[in-house]
Amino acid sequence: RPAEAAAPPKAEAAKLAAKGRRPRQFWRGVTLLFVLVLLLAALLAWRLGPFAPTGMGPVRELFRSTLSERAAQQKSSGAPAAPPGPQAAAPGRTPAPTDVRYALEFGPFPAAEEAERVERQLNTAGVPTVRFRQQGGGNLYGVFLEHVPSRPEAEAIQERLKAEGYAQTVLAGSGDNLSIRVGELTPLRTAVQVAEKLRASGHQVRVAVQPGEALNLAIRHGNFASEEEAGTRSRDLSQKGLSGHRVVRVK
Repeated sequence: RPAEAAAPPKAEAAKLAAKGRRPRQFWRGVTLLFVLVLLLAALLAWRLGPFAPTGMGPVRELFRSTLSERAAQQKSSGAPAAPPGPQAAAPGRTPAPTDVRYALEFGPFPAAEEAERVERQLNTAGVPTVRFRQQGGGNLYGVFLEHVPSRPEAEAIQERLKAEGYAQTVLAGSGDNLSIRVGELTPLRTAVQVAEKLRASGHQVRVAVQPGEALNLAIRHGNFASEEEAGTRSRDLSQKGLSGHRVVRVK
C-alpha cells in the first residue's frame, strides 16, 4: 500500500511548517505591541506638556505640528469663519438746536369787542400785544332787530343802540323788509348773549345763522427763548391782575 505509506510524511511536514510560523507570529505581535506602546507614550507626553519626560519633546512637537496642519487644511477647505466682532458706530453729528420760541396767549375770544377790551387793558398796563385770528370751526350767527317800519325809523333805532353801547349796527333789507343787525357775526354762544341783553332792554331780536365760518381772536404777548422765561413773565402778569392767559409755543 504505497498511498497509505506516503500519508505520514505529509502530516509531519505540515506540523513542521506550523511550528516554523509560530515564532514569526510571536515576534510580529511583539513588534506591534511595541509600536502601540510608543504611540501611547507619545500621546501621553503631548498631553502632559511641560511635565513630559525628557526626550519626548521632539515627539510632542511632531504631534502638535501635525494637528496644526490639519486645522489649517480644514479652515482653507471652507470651514465657517468666525463672525466679525461688533464695529464701533461712527460718531453721529449732534443735531442743531431748533429756534423754539414761546409767548403768552390770551383768549381765544369769539367776539372782537371782548378781544379789544382785553387788549386795551394790557396796553394800558404797558404790555405790548399782537392780535391773531384763529379758525373757530363753527357757524357764524347774527343778532337782528326785525320788522323795522321804515328807513328813518331804522336810523333812529341805530342811534338809540349806539347810545346803549352797541356801536356797530348794519341796516339790512329793503322796502318793507328792513332789519338791523347788531354787532359782528359771531359764534352762537356770543350771539345768544348779545340777544339776551337786547331783550332785557325791550328790543325784539332774532338770532340767525349766516354764511361763513367762525373765527376766534387771540392776543399774544412776548417772544421768549424758553418756557421757563415765559412762565416767569406769566406769574408777573398774574400778580398785576392780568390773568386768563397761558404759555404757548409759537415756533
